[in-house]
Amino acid sequence: MAKPIIKSAGGKGQLLSDLTARMPKEFERYHEPFGGGLALFLHLWNEGRVPKGSSVGDANPDLIQLYQTLQKDPRGIMHWLSEVYNKNEADYYYAVRAQDPDTLEPAERAARLIYLNKTCFNGLYRVNKQGEFNVPFGKYKKPAFPTDEEIEAIAEALKSVTFYAGDYKAHCKKHVKKGSFVYFDPPYMPVSETANFTEFTQDGFDEFNQLELCNTATALAEKGALVMASNADLPVIEKLYRDSGFTIHKVRARRAINSRGERRGPVGELIMTSY
Repeated sequence: MAKPIIKSAGGKGQLLSDLTARMPKEFERYHEPFGGGLALFLHLWNEGRVPKGSSVGDANPDLIQLYQTLQKDPRGIMHWLSEVYNKNEADYYYAVRAQDPDTLEPAERAARLIYLNKTCFNGLYRVNKQGEFNVPFGKYKKPAFPTDEEIEAIAEALKSVTFYAGDYKAHCKKHVKKGSFVYFDPPYMPVSETANFTEFTQDGFDEFNQLELCNTATALAEKGALVMASNADLPVIEKLYRDSGFTIHKVRARRAINSRGERRGPVGELIMTSY
């Protein structure tokens, strides 16, 4: 069974039953423009429900590079994780964090990302305005590094998927056809000014971006695609999608990542469907 090897702030592991219960039973292609940790994709792949011609994107080019390298060179990633990126020590962590990923070969760069994700504070992925990873050391006693078997399993699952980084709008306009299923899981609208801990790029994802996304989802639905989106349970998001003709489903999910421990736990989320 393939499972996520990256811990994601917006990971959907706790929401899988709610999502799959609201998915269409049949679809011709699967598209996920905000892939993140790939929880839903891998769940569907394990069930044999990912058709050929499916695609996954993300705004984080390092994340996409990791998945593309898993497709081509999983054994190279295993080597770097076992031989180099395996020390759970603060000094070593900060030395790795200071590396320029552009100077590393693909397998080493992918292994570095996995290492930082597993050893940094609370599994966050956060970068500064220069695009530099800046999360502090996590002080875990035993980080959950993926095993060789887990890497082999996810590499097998990713073999036939097209990955892309960047403009999801252009990709969807070109590749999403009638009968395709599209799942949008963007960085959520923050529930407070200090709660926006879901940024995976230095550009963020503001209210205008949320409006753009809803407009894109609506256009795809009008073309005959089956569209599902998730977001925080906020009136502005609910109104945005309800006014666009989507059906609103309110659910609860447990969140393990937050900068403050007392804010981790069950939170309200919205699932919007065009069908």
